[in-house]
Amino acid sequence: MLFRSVIEIAWHTGARRGEILALRWDDIDLDNKTIHIKHSITFKTGGVWELNSPKTKTSFRKIAIGDTLVNILRKHKTKMNKLHPNTDFVCIKPITGKLINIYDTKYMNLRTQQKFGIHFDLHSLRHSHATMLIEGGVPMKAVSERLGHTNISTTMDIYSHVTKKLERESINIFESML
Repeated sequence: MLFRSVIEIAWHTGARRGEILALRWDDIDLDNKTIHIKHSITFKTGGVWELNSPKTKTSFRKIAIGDTLVNILRKHKTKMNKLHPNTDFVCIKPITGKLINIYDTKYMNLRTQQKFGIHFDLHSLRHSHATMLIEGGVPMKAVSERLGHTNISTTMDIYSHVTKKLERESINIFESML
């Protein structure tokens, strides 16, 4: 599947699209189960791309990953090394070896929407990742750092709907203890 690596990385890390598309194998430590966000990629007209710094200073980060993503990336790396041994990038097209770009991800969004009849955007996986962490009890500060937000208030503003749900659940738990 052309977009599997992009989708899996987004789902398991909450990284931004440009950060995912800029990943190189040197940024991924499969033995220590981490991904280092060091770059973001910008695509310009005519298929030209530019490797940049991430969005903010706090966007430079190390993201811990689990065994599921490690195993997916190991298989992906083996396959891509056979097909395109001279590329450093993780998210490449299997047939051409060229980078998956922003237009490819927009096409993926459209095809997913058409196939499943739902609104889908790659960025939605970032939100789902964060929401699941918060609802699972991960401290807001840890979620904020994982997402590369400059301030915890940014995370809290974006995910206030989750904190309201948790607040309601906490009251229900308290009431059940009375």
